[in-house]
Amino acid sequence: MPIKKPIALFFMTIILFFNGIGNFGFCGGDNLIERSNQAKRLYSAEEMSLLNEKAQLISANYENVFPLGVECILNESMNFKFDTPPVIKDGRTMVPVRTIAEAFEASVLWDPVERKVTVKKDKKEILIWVGGKRVSVNGRTSEIDVPAMILNGRTMVPLRFITENLGLTILYHENYGIVEIID
Repeated sequence: MPIKKPIALFFMTIILFFNGIGNFGFCGGDNLIERSNQAKRLYSAEEMSLLNEKAQLISANYENVFPLGVECILNESMNFKFDTPPVIKDGRTMVPVRTIAEAFEASVLWDPVERKVTVKKDKKEILIWVGGKRVSVNGRTSEIDVPAMILNGRTMVPLRFITENLGLTILYHENYGIVEIID
């Protein structure tokens, strides 16, 4: 018997709270707490309200997609702001590709006919097709385990895939539920 969405949402909220990855400001570790709070302070009250509304819509309209707080994805320089919340889908952190790519000086092009995103940085070219697992990095085709998707008008891609292919490093602070992007 499938679990009803409200029950699943309740349990996911409890899990996220105790793992420190909800919008509760609980992340643990002095430096991580301060940086997490710093990330939240980048947003105005209106921006946070809009993000919370979008998170509620995601929770209500998408099965097995769970919004994260903006304070759960950090970078030392905090050179990005989300206009739609990052999410967990099928155990993967998904982020708006343009937000992350442009923060690290990559260009992003959208092809609506092919439903394809092209990310370019230096001599690297990353192609990502929405709805499928096929990707291409510098002409080498492979698959990602969770397909890119459109969410709130944004192309969401696996965070680890996009950052590592941009030459960045990911650290996951499991005890705090925080992902750190190192450039």
